[in-house]
Amino acid sequence: MTSRLVRMALVGTACVAVAPPLMAQARGTLRGTITDSVTGAPVVAARVAMKCDGCYGRYPTDSAGRYRLDRIPSGSARFEAHCPSATLLGAEIAQRKVDIVADSETVLDLQVSPGQCAEPKYSERTGVFRGDWTPGFEASAFRPCADTALGVPAPLLPGIRPVPPKAWAYLAPGAADRLSLPTGTASDPNGNATYFVIWRGVLKGPGTYGHMGVSAFSMVVDSVIAVRGRGPSDCDTR
Repeated sequence: MTSRLVRMALVGTACVAVAPPLMAQARGTLRGTITDSVTGAPVVAARVAMKCDGCYGRYPTDSAGRYRLDRIPSGSARFEAHCPSATLLGAEIAQRKVDIVADSETVLDLQVSPGQCAEPKYSERTGVFRGDWTPGFEASAFRPCADTALGVPAPLLPGIRPVPPKAWAYLAPGAADRLSLPTGTASDPNGNATYFVIWRGVLKGPGTYGHMGVSAFSMVVDSVIAVRGRGPSDCDTR
């Protein structure tokens, strides 16, 4: 009886030992340098990313403008590069398809044209602002109308950006207490009602504001002058 049990255990052990190993996914590397197209100076702190299964995060270029992304699954994937920015993500430098070869390095160097990464310096503007406001769950997006007197452009920042730049509206306690929202207004794609507002306060930025820093500006509202349903040409009239 003892010898039979031993033989059965050995057979079981042998079966486990010869089980086929899992195949590792083939991977490669993408590297390159981002420089100014005129001066050749490195573009420091640009953000690069690959969009593919198993690819995560955005990574900054170093002091020489270099980047390196390792262990990218082989095959075709989308590469993105964005300008250095005080905001969560700067203007787009480039977006293109890249073919990654297993166990090899692919080189992709980029050049930034003059003014492509220009971004205004931080400022604070005080006055009466007009624009669209969308409050909601973990949201308070304000998109001001252009105002030459206040020096407010529309959109708030130049360049191609994944999300149009907006301000996070903070309503002071007194302003929030007197706020009355109309019903039956238009909604955004997420189902949040959107209003046209006229209010007084301070617009600050660029930077990172609001929930998870997604807003490029902060709008601190001291008093609400008017709120109504949004119309197609609100910014054209006063």
